[in-house]
Amino acid sequence: MAVLRYIALILFINFAYAQQRTGTFETVGAYRGIGRQLATIVAPGKAPGSERFYASYSYGAGSFDVLSIDPDTGNTEVFHSPITGEIAAWSFAVGPKGNVFLGTAPTGHLLELDTKQRQLIDRGRPTNAETYIWDVTFGSDNRLYGATFPRCKLVRYDPGTGRMEDLGRLDPTEEYARSLVGSSDGFIYIGIGSSKANIAAYNIRTGEHREILPTDAQVPALAQVYRGQDGNIYGAVGARQFLLNGWTATELKQGHTVAPATTSTLRDGRILALSENMGSLVLTVTDPKTHEKVNRKISYQGQEMQLMRISFGPDGLLYGSTAVPIDLVKADIRNHRLAEIGGLGNGEVYSFLSHDKRLLMAAYAGLTTLMSYAPEASFLPAAKAGNPLLVPFNGDNSSWRPMAMINGPDGNVYIGSVAGYGLLKAPLLEWNGVDGLVQQFNDIVESQSIVSLAVWHNFILGGTSITGGEGSHATQKEALLFLWDPKTRTKVFDVAPVPGAQNITDLITAPNDQVYGIAADTLFVFDPNNRKIISRQKLPFSKPIYNSVALGNDGRIWGLAEEGIFAVDTKHNSVELVAKPPVKINGGFALRDGEVYFISGTTIYRYKM
Repeated sequence: MAVLRYIALILFINFAYAQQRTGTFETVGAYRGIGRQLATIVAPGKAPGSERFYASYSYGAGSFDVLSIDPDTGNTEVFHSPITGEIAAWSFAVGPKGNVFLGTAPTGHLLELDTKQRQLIDRGRPTNAETYIWDVTFGSDNRLYGATFPRCKLVRYDPGTGRMEDLGRLDPTEEYARSLVGSSDGFIYIGIGSSKANIAAYNIRTGEHREILPTDAQVPALAQVYRGQDGNIYGAVGARQFLLNGWTATELKQGHTVAPATTSTLRDGRILALSENMGSLVLTVTDPKTHEKVNRKISYQGQEMQLMRISFGPDGLLYGSTAVPIDLVKADIRNHRLAEIGGLGNGEVYSFLSHDKRLLMAAYAGLTTLMSYAPEASFLPAAKAGNPLLVPFNGDNSSWRPMAMINGPDGNVYIGSVAGYGLLKAPLLEWNGVDGLVQQFNDIVESQSIVSLAVWHNFILGGTSITGGEGSHATQKEALLFLWDPKTRTKVFDVAPVPGAQNITDLITAPNDQVYGIAADTLFVFDPNNRKIISRQKLPFSKPIYNSVALGNDGRIWGLAEEGIFAVDTKHNSVELVAKPPVKINGGFALRDGEVYFISGTTIYRYKM
């Protein structure tokens, strides 16, 4: 590994030298931390009668780890994924012989952790068609079942013979088979979604399966199935809960719920929980009789973590966030270091914005969708008086992906998002940027997400995507550019800037009073005064990084693509790829003093023009 790093450094130096006529690249810093905890379970240890606590941690830029922890001492053994490129193991199941089984992503393998031999073994792929095995469980036949994405399949593995089977789709159109549980009477139940929730029941003996939820429960959502503390099998869609038995789903009375069975309890009743704070992992062991808690520090340092987005804050410092989970970080550019400020949820910050003296954040699966951070104050996230200030509001959807956030012409902040799971449309949000005063505008564009925003005079310009939330099915043909008046709260114009293009990004108003944007493989120029598209040019690259453009001191528009750094000449409405870094760009974006900052995997880089 050291030799490979040395070779990569030499290549980087040589490439940077070759680029000196147009600019140079250098590393700002990489970030290491503890990834997102996806699953935990109590299962046997190596010694007869012993128990260990197993936990999986995901790293989007690397792999995943499985931790095996002695609950009495905190001693920990780490099993690294044996498969290059697999980043997650979302669930565990304990087999008849005490081994732990798990499914992976993004190529859908089944793995077996031999608890006695202490080996994590790849058992292969039950189907080449699926990327995620979201959940695993054992059936009454002592075979392992898995729920998959994106074709909503059920798969099976026999630990005794090694045989794997693709049992087929559970729904003809849905993408997610998200959760599953086996019953003692020969059924497997699977939660399905997300554009239409349902629960499939699979009969092990006959191989027959049916979807069993009543029609009025088949709403846009992900149905969940689980074993209750009473031993029965239940399903849930939102607040509605159902008792599952054979081919029937019987709804429980409103307000009556059954808690899921725990997988984190030792034989003697002690309850285990893992938590992370500022890079340290702690195991808490609770005695349910005395409520006494014992904390054991776990010697696990994690891995380098995928970075998602960066921005300069109101204090002039560079901030960023990681992906799954959200660690808010601050860059020490001079010393090439990234330091953690604190955790903000399990998802990703999709947008940063400097607004007055605060750094605003819009997140998927964050503590809240909207958060407001004051860099000069201590980190203590909470509603009302926290830092960051958490901003809950009616109608919020934690599965929105807020890809666009701008300072509006009226002093408010505007946010556009990809729709939530199973949905095609998300509202334009108007936020005062200070507290919880948020308004939503839902009727701007039919069945599309608003994914790029810019200001032109006293108007908001928006760009859309026909693609909705995960699991949804597009109904529109092409993305739209629209002009919206914040005073009257109405759309005054829209147009498809590039016929047939499905997504718009990188909207920006230039000093020449024209609006530039990218749709599919085309740079377009919109004249808002005459409401016409006046130019279309093919891009010299194929994968722009979303909403990663800004005006440079030279009057050009600078931006990012996976392939490199581009510039738009607004005098001639032309675009060129100016510089190609020695790494693939996958995130951004910040521009200051002639320097472009971008993300590649776990590292922030800068390009000096």
